[in-house]
Order: sequence, then structure tokens, then C-alpha cells
Amino acid sequence: MRTLKPILLIAAIYGASVTAVNSQCLLDSVFINALLVDPSGSYFNYDTNDDGLINSNDEFVEICNSSSETVDVSGWRIGDDDPPPFPDFQIPSNTFLAPGKCLVMVANYCPDMPAVCTTPEGVLNMNYQFSGFLGNSGDVISLVDTLGNSCSVVYGSTLCSQVDLLEIPDFDINTCDDWGGDIDGCPLLAIGDSCDYEPVVLPIEFLSLDLFVSKNNSVKINWSVIESQPDSKYYIQWSENLNMPFINIGVEQSQGNISGTNYYEFEHLEPNIGLNFYRIVQEELSGLTTTSPVLVGEVRNNLVGRAHPSLVSSIFYISGNSDFYRISILDMSGRLIMTKSQILDQETINIEGIENGYYILNVTSSNGFFSQPIVKI
Repeated sequence: MRTLKPILLIAAIYGASVTAVNSQCLLDSVFINALLVDPSGSYFNYDTNDDGLINSNDEFVEICNSSSETVDVSGWRIGDDDPPPFPDFQIPSNTFLAPGKCLVMVANYCPDMPAVCTTPEGVLNMNYQFSGFLGNSGDVISLVDTLGNSCSVVYGSTLCSQVDLLEIPDFDINTCDDWGGDIDGCPLLAIGDSCDYEPVVLPIEFLSLDLFVSKNNSVKINWSVIESQPDSKYYIQWSENLNMPFINIGVEQSQGNISGTNYYEFEHLEPNIGLNFYRIVQEELSGLTTTSPVLVGEVRNNLVGRAHPSLVSSIFYISGNSDFYRISILDMSGRLIMTKSQILDQETINIEGIENGYYILNVTSSNGFFSQPIVKI
């Protein structure tokens, strides 16, 4: 998912129709169309597997069929020249690429459930268990069919002449193309970077998603969606630490309205003191799931104030037990981005000019101090 958006959750799944083929890496009628090298870029990011986290699991390679005939890609291999030995992934049997369609191979689509991974149509899980598949500074990707024919793409600092032939025995320098550098967080295409490239949209739209810590220290989560299926369930998941697994703490049944907007609310009555992490997992009757961005709520013994919403597109405000507040906003490296004084209770604060990303909001008043994470979207 590119930089977090409250309107659409984007995931790389089957769908992008192909109308033209670039000359790079064409094997029969199948070509490498896109690489997501570094999902967690500075300005853009993609949550390809839709698990609420953005990391190397979200790397993907997309191949497409430019012909008018279906191509059997069963047994085709893909990988680079780094350990483990080539290939990093072999396309399973009975995999067919329809005319004009694409297939997205995701580094690790189900990091929490590798044994029972169910992917949307047109997505394959590579189940890559290492530190990262595609090198951020440069790498080679080779696609090899069952006859040993290959084509390759290099990018960044890696050159075709530098590919280790011992690691990729079928590598052919004559069918190797250089795609140049890439922009952090944006898919790398045969025609260059594209920060507007989105393979397809999942069937659920989160129109709003918000979290509020009440005066009695319960956490309330509100969301609204447009649904494509009337039998969905929404699992509310909580974690005390992003390095810990999320657990289900509640479930809401779909309201069944597929022609309009549905509104939902859940209250976590006994959250931990400190930071609490939440996400919503929508599950359709078919088993297809969609995961919301992660929301963060901080609970204190003596709550001085609260900034909301926690996902901010342009404006947020502070409510609490003080008349005036002074704020400072820092990025995740600790760099000061913005300060403002003499802010009234419930006064709107505009951060439209700040780059999208994660920030720490520090708030001081006559009654105390609190710090809260916010996400600019």
C-alpha cells in the first residue's frame, strides 16, 4: 500500500491489463513488468501483503502476458544471484497466465500464517524467509522457463556483466537489460520508476478509520466502509508491541448493505497503560481478507490531553483539561518538523504542508505533558 490513504487500501493483486510491451526481459510472450524493491520508502510505501506492516515481506515481482494466448508458466523459476541458491521461487504447477493479464509474486504474502496461506487470484506467495529478496542498492532478477531460456533485469549499482554465472546457470547476458535506479517505495518498471503504479484495488474501501481514547481510558475504534460482499466479518485485533503478534479482541458482523456506506464501532474496555496497537481485518465469505492500517492509542493513568484523529490528512486538534497547549512535531529520527504555541483546546492545527509519514507529537500544557504518535496521510 502506498503512503497510507484513508479512502482506498491498495494491494498488488491480479488485474492490470497489458496494452503494450517494453523491450526489456521478454521470454516468449511473458515479460517482467514491475519490481517493488524497497516498500518502505521515504515518501511512498506499499503494504503489498496488506498485513498492516511495511517491510521486506512486501517486495514483489510482477510478470505479464502480452499475447492473445494463455501461457502455462508452471515450473518457471525466478530469483537473483545471492544466497540461497537459484531459484528463489519456482512457480507451482497448474499456473496459467491469461492473455493480457499479470501475476504478482510477493516475497512473503502470509508472514503470520505460512502453513495456511490463501492468496487472492493472480497472487503467488514466495514464502521468502530471509532478510530481504530484492537488494535496495542493486540486484539482478532472472526469469527462466522450463526449457532453460532466460531473460534478466538489473537495476541500481548492479550491471549485467557483474552477474554471478555460478549462481544463475541459465543467465544469458544477451537477454539482460538494465532498468537503472529506483525511487524508494515506488515500483520500478521497464520504463522507469512510477509512483503512480497501482496493480489493482481490493474490494473493500475504508472511507474512514479513527481511534479515540476516552476519559475513562477505554479505546474506541470507528470505521466506515463500502463493501462488495454482504457476509463480511470484521476482526478487531490488538497488540501491545509491533514486534508481538496481533490477537483478536472482538468481531463485528457485516451490516449487509452493499449499496451504501456501513458504519462500525468497537470499544476496548481494558487496554494497557501506554501504547496500544490496533488493526481491523475484514474477512469475506470466500476467505479473502483485507487489513487496515495500524492505529496507535496511548493510555495514561492521568490523561492530560489527546490529539485526534491519529490518521491526519491536513487538520487535527487537541482536547483535554487545559486552556492552552504548546506542541512540537518530530519525525522518527528525532528531527524537529514544527512547533506552535498558545493553541486553544479544540483548536484545529493544520499540517497539510508536512510530508506523509509517521511522527511523534509532543504536547505541553500547564497541567502536564504527553507524547503521541500520529500518521500524516
